[in-house]
Amino acid sequence: MTPAEFGRLTGISKQMVSNYLSGKTVINLKALKKIKNVFPEINTLYLMNGKGHPLLTPDDLLLLDAVRSEDDIEVSQEQYRKKIKEVEDKMLELREELKGMQIVLHALKKTALMASVLESHNAHVLEKNNKK
Repeated sequence: MTPAEFGRLTGISKQMVSNYLSGKTVINLKALKKIKNVFPEINTLYLMNGKGHPLLTPDDLLLLDAVRSEDDIEVSQEQYRKKIKEVEDKMLELREELKGMQIVLHALKKTALMASVLESHNAHVLEKNNKK
């Protein structure tokens, strides 16, 4: 489907469709509603950030129908961005924690290696002393 065909179906100008596809313009709530009205199987979260699967599964659609009416499907972009930011911040926090754990693990391995070398050295010295 071309941007022009998509625009005709959804009522969004060809230029705006091209801007959304190129990432030049962030899709707005009004456009999301228009797209969702024509293509209810479209995952609006995918349209907003490009992550995940572009189409909702049949189970997703059933769940949405059961939980919300069509008018309640709108998702505030600002709320969504805040949630994404929270998740990204938590991921950064976990990465830093993992780095700390990796440093501790490296230090433990180094200590274990030094203890092994020292033990081997002590055994060698004892063996040498016993031969005298």
